[in-house]
Amino acid sequence: MGFATLVGRNTGGGAAGYFPMITVRLPASGMIFILEPDLVINPDGSVDELFGTAPDVVLPPSQLPTSFTREELLKDEWIKKVITDL
Repeated sequence: MGFATLVGRNTGGGAAGYFPMITVRLPASGMIFILEPDLVINPDGSVDELFGTAPDVVLPPSQLPTSFTREELLKDEWIKKVITDL
């Protein structure tokens, strides 16, 4: 949409959830399955539930910070990248 830059790693997908999933039980067989009534399409045409959402800027895998103090967060590689390059 042009108003933000998504930074990080590709999401896992499967969590679009605009509508709740529907559980269906077939009367004759008793088989139960789940239907998703929505289908989220990424800008590149891929299905979010299958492929996730790709960020605009891909960053390498990283560990979570050990704490969330200002000093500790400023040591984080992802935060440094955003501050210096974006």
